Amino acid sequence: MTEIEDCIKKGNELFENNRFLEFISFCKKITKKDIPDKKKAEIWHKISIAFHLSGSYSNAVSAINKALSLNPDNPVYWIHKGDVLQSEKCHRFDDAIKSYKTAVRLRPDDPDTLMKLGLLYESRNNHQKAIETYNKALELNPDNPKIWYNMGFSQNSILYRKERERKLLKLTGDISSEIQFLNEILTTFNKVLELDPHNSDALYSIGVLYTRMKRYSDALQYFDQALKYYSKEDEKPAQIWYSKAEVLDKVGKKDEASELYEKYEMELKKDFEEFFRHHRFGYRA
Repeated sequence: MTEIEDCIKKGNELFENNRFLEFISFCKKITKKDIPDKKKAEIWHKISIAFHLSGSYSNAVSAINKALSLNPDNPVYWIHKGDVLQSEKCHRFDDAIKSYKTAVRLRPDDPDTLMKLGLLYESRNNHQKAIETYNKALELNPDNPKIWYNMGFSQNSILYRKERERKLLKLTGDISSEIQFLNEILTTFNKVLELDPHNSDALYSIGVLYTRMKRYSDALQYFDQALKYYSKEDEKPAQIWYSKAEVLDKVGKKDEASELYEKYEMELKKDFEEFFRHHRFGYRA
């Protein structure tokens, strides 16, 4: 084993044990040695990941830029840069989009990067661009239920926007195109269920769509299925309770609706108390 390989092995041991600050300091010394640019770029990439994991986002960006200056044609580096730039603490969304698009240009057969790009477009309310991007991802991987679900979510966002516009403008004309689009969204979420029959998010989304279509018995059936398969360990299915309660109210089952409304309100209260308990010492005069 060469001296450089030995150093990299020691650095990896620090990284794997989450000793990120020691890892960064150790690896910066390695980058000063006479090693090939691509190997040095790998080290800067790992340093950037360590900065990212330790919450130092500006340093993470600086480190990945050094990796890219040494090896600009590596799509993995561009993906990582996009991840850092679009993170909650960075909020450099336009730059993140550019990074993901560069990664896609360098590796056009990667549906995962296209999905990341689609999610970013959706977060910026560019729903149509998100759908176009998901379609490209599905051409590469048509059996991925996550991509289909994200597609349905973006389609739903467009439908909500159209409905809001109609209400604001008080339009009462032909809505056949919107009904057709609603059925397209149902088809998308049903595709999710073909691939992942226990997907509670897709089941819930279909229940909401049936509620809007006033197909209340179908909506209740899908809400019950969503509750049956709900598996998020860190949260309760409060939104499903509320949506089911609304339908029960509409069909005259007031007592059952009241029970669910009460469960929903208790969960909201608990979440508020939990939030307050964790944040009450955050303010200092």
